[in-house]
Formats: sequence, C-alpha cells, structure tokens
Amino acid sequence: MDIDKLKEWLGFWKFFLGTFILGCATFLVNQDIQNREIEIKEQDQIAKYIEHAIHEDVGIRLRFAQYFRNVTRSEVLRERWNDYLIIVQGEYDEKKKEKELLLVKSQEKSITGQEKDALQARIEELELALNPKPIKKDMLLPSRIYLHIQSEKQKEKAVEISRLLKNGGFSVPGIQILSKGPNTSELRYFRKREEEYAKTALELLQGFVEIELAYVPGYESSTKIRDRHFEIWFSNDAFL
Repeated sequence: MDIDKLKEWLGFWKFFLGTFILGCATFLVNQDIQNREIEIKEQDQIAKYIEHAIHEDVGIRLRFAQYFRNVTRSEVLRERWNDYLIIVQGEYDEKKKEKELLLVKSQEKSITGQEKDALQARIEELELALNPKPIKKDMLLPSRIYLHIQSEKQKEKAVEISRLLKNGGFSVPGIQILSKGPNTSELRYFRKREEEYAKTALELLQGFVEIELAYVPGYESSTKIRDRHFEIWFSNDAFL
C-alpha cells in the first residue's frame, strides 16, 4: 500500500471515529437533557400536590407516596419517593398499633363510661386517619351553624350573629329557643378534622360575644349529622 492510500484510509477512519464519538457524545448529552426535562416536569406536577404530602392524614399520604413511587419516570425522584414511603409507612404502622391497643383497652370492664367515650373518640379519629373516606358531594357545601338561645330576649343579638356568620361564608339555617343550655357559650364541632372551620367561625365573632370552642366526641364516623355541622349554644348571660 503506497503512502497516498494509507493517508486516505487514515483520514477516513479519523473522520469515521470522530463522527461516531461526536454522535455518541451528542446522544448522551441529549439523553441527559431529556431526563432533566422529565424531572423538571414531574417536579412541577408534584408541586401541585405537595400540600397533600405534608398536611393530610397518614392514610392519604401513604397512598400518595405509593402512587408516585410507582409512576414517577425519573429514577432519582423515584428513589426519593421510596424513602418518603418508608417514613410514612412507619407512621401508619404506629397509628395502626395504637388503634389496636385502644380497642383492647376499651373492652376492659374497669374503665368508666367517660374514659370509654374518650377512647372511642380516639379510635374513630385513628380509623379516619388510617382509612380516609372519599370526599362526598356535601363536603363542597357551605358549613352549617345552628344557633341555640335560651330566651326570646337573646333573639335580636342572635340575628346579628347569624348575619356575621353568613357574611363569612357560613350557612345559618335558623335560631332555636331552648329553656336549658350551657353556663358558658360554646361553639361545638363534632369532627376533629373540621376544627379549623370552627376556629374560622370563632374569629368572625371575636369582639362581639365570648364563645368557647368545644369538641363533642363520638361523631367522627357518624351518619347522624352531615359533614361541617356546627352548633352555637349561648349561655343565659351571653349578651349581658
């Protein structure tokens, strides 16, 4: 083989190898860019649900982590979701164990009726956290607050309070007069997950009347009252 042909072959292989290496490098860079774009899109999508991952009950967070651990395309993010799932699973198991222990304790004959009610309320709360129910249509309805007064003399003030609550977005079906009531005015709520709604109502009435927040146990899973049901019971001297 003469020198000229050798130079041609060397030139060809240089070009071929250079093109091949450049093509591989370009492919790898493009692949990395695509993976990064996928991660960014997934992070943007997940950001819309981050409130659930932080604040919701453990049952919802467990399902949330399981879902994203399985469907996330990015390997890095998938590993992070798996780490988060392990943490939430531990919290879930602790609450489940607590519920089982309380169920056993609630069957003991030595406990008082008041202690049993408190245990039952906690058991219902744990059950709701572990096995959350789907959102019902009536959860989208305005919160209802029923007003209870002890005499006709309180009617005028109760009407003003009704107006304040309605302006704040609450529904007030009516005002009921009862001959008996608590010694201290109370805003009663029946499900611990709805405490924030009760506090919002309380804030609307600040400076107008003194009312205490009161949780009534035994209704966490009850079908006797709708969701977001609240009651205000005025004491006999509420407006003096």
